[in-house]
Order: sequence, then structure tokens, then C-alpha cells
Amino acid sequence: MSDLDIDVPALQGAASTLRSAADAVPLEQAIDASGCGSPAVISAVDTFNLWARATGQIVAGRFRNSGDDADAAVAEYLRADDELAAGTN
Repeated sequence: MSDLDIDVPALQGAASTLRSAADAVPLEQAIDASGCGSPAVISAVDTFNLWARATGQIVAGRFRNSGDDADAAVAEYLRADDELAAGTN
């Protein structure tokens, strides 16, 4: 055991939570303006729907990437801890 002290289960739990959050981000929440007769309103709603979808994809991607980073941190910690414990660092 080395001087490194990271709560691996907590970090792995955070990674899992981030991935679950990424999967829960709504990507198909569109406003339906098909019954509206105004082209300007329909255009504005279409623009908003596009913005909402793109923003959702960005948020989901960042959550997923953060989960991957947490897993990478755990892997690096375990590798470094093993090397330090073995005296090979």
C-alpha cells in the first residue's frame, strides 16, 4: 500500500452516475407547432427544437466523457498504486 489514498468505489460510482445521467438527458423533447398557421412561429419553434436537441447531445456527451475520465483516473490510480507498492516507480 502506498501513500496514495483515493476512494476507488466512490469514483467508480461517480462514473456510473455520470453515464446514467448522460443516458437520461432528453434528446427528443420537441415542441409541436404543426397546428400553427404562422410561418414565423413554426420557424422559431423549429429553431428552438434544433437548439434543444443539440444542447442535449452536448450535455449528454460531456456527462459520458466525464464518466470515462473518472474510470481512467481509477485505472491510473490503481496502476500507480501497484507500482509504488512494488517499488517499481
